[in-house]
Amino acid sequence: SDVTVLHNIASHCSFASLHAPMLRNLVQNELSESLMHIYRQILFGEMPTYKIKPHSLNRCGQVSGKIVGGNLAVFSALRGTPYDLDFCNKILFIEDVAEKPHCVDRMLQNLKLGGVFESISALIVGQFTDYEEDEGMCCSLYELIADVVAEYNFPVVFNFPAGHVTENYPLLFNYDCELIVDNEEVILDFTK
Repeated sequence: SDVTVLHNIASHCSFASLHAPMLRNLVQNELSESLMHIYRQILFGEMPTYKIKPHSLNRCGQVSGKIVGGNLAVFSALRGTPYDLDFCNKILFIEDVAEKPHCVDRMLQNLKLGGVFESISALIVGQFTDYEEDEGMCCSLYELIADVVAEYNFPVVFNFPAGHVTENYPLLFNYDCELIVDNEEVILDFTK
């Protein structure tokens, strides 16, 4: 999670950065061979194209741009500081671990009230892990996120395999990519 601070600083300085499996995952040999292959390719300059299954809450569309974001709680804590993100025409990626749904809602409402959702070109919702659904919220966490961004027209991807999970697909932040969301699949292409 804390690496999100470094991603924000890199983005602030117009550098690309890699949101990827942690060194602990590498040392403990917790990564699948296919994920290790992707990770290795990126480190040697060969950019990936991901194709994942659609989610029922996805919203279709196609955009090109740069990804920013990371751990929702960490980059939300940097809002209003010199290391806040430039969200204009960016693809926002969010994930988190052990955050209660009402806290996620509070952070999303901050982004909404701060005009972030009016600025971004797409939203990628990664893995939210180690939390319990809150029956008092009257919906699942993903449904809550979908509701917060329902009034906007940008493409939305749910359940992207990145975050605090073992199969954490590497994402290049602040690096040009193309995102295609349709009813058949989601394509995230960094080769363009």
